[in-house]
Amino acid sequence: MKNKPLIITLIVILSILTIGIVSLLVLLLNNSTSINKFFSNGFYSTSETIIHDQYYENKYDLIDIKNSLGDIFILNSEDEKIHVVVYGDKNQLTIRDSNNLKIDYKSKPCFGFCFNQPSSKVEIYLPSTYDKEINIENKTGDIKIEDFKEAILIVDSDLGDTDIGTVKSLEITSHAGDIEVNKVNRIKAINNLGDIKIDKVNEFLDIKADCGNIKIKCVDIKENSKIENNMGDIKINSTNDIRIDAKVNLGEEKVNNSNYKSDIVLNLENSCGNIEVN
Repeated sequence: MKNKPLIITLIVILSILTIGIVSLLVLLLNNSTSINKFFSNGFYSTSETIIHDQYYENKYDLIDIKNSLGDIFILNSEDEKIHVVVYGDKNQLTIRDSNNLKIDYKSKPCFGFCFNQPSSKVEIYLPSTYDKEINIENKTGDIKIEDFKEAILIVDSDLGDTDIGTVKSLEITSHAGDIEVNKVNRIKAINNLGDIKIDKVNEFLDIKADCGNIKIKCVDIKENSKIENNMGDIKINSTNDIRIDAKVNLGEEKVNNSNYKSDIVLNLENSCGNIEVN
């Protein structure tokens, strides 16, 4: 066979690529490193140049934040005003201040593999009593949000971990990265690659994961809810007096407490992984 050496070479290359991809997935799923930090160490560095530092009155119905490359922090302020600090390139930043506060940072275009690409950092300080809506769209970077018990959050993250304190309502889509939430009344979450960890859900949950573990310490729902996972374990430490319907295609199922007379039902479905409810 004339092409035998070429075929052997291609097989070797594909084998190396497959081993590398599998090793990366195992590394990330074992939580030994952050997905975003893995890429950030070699591909981009955070800017230390402050390009915007301004206070705003707390009057907006919506705070909208978009960042194509960099971390986003929503932190508690020391007063009743809104404080916005942005690091990066001033030519890439747009801020609109009208009925809503809109912050949009677009990184410079980059094609192929971009090494040492400078990234931004957006810091927003809000009163802990803030009770309006916050929309966040982040392409590459981590998201950190402290406690805002009355806030409504909508988050869309392509690549990076999301860490959220206590909020009223959360709707989040994450394509690659872990999601951690302290306490939330209502949550709707979709995660394609990464773990989901929640301390407590008080009213309602709708969670879907493709590849990653789902762990919830306390479920205290008041409405029918559901959790679906394609690959990874589902573990709940405690629930209120509800009915739990669990279905596993490949894995083990262990449900210790379920009130089959309850009108409130928590549906658990897992394609490949265990279900454990204590």
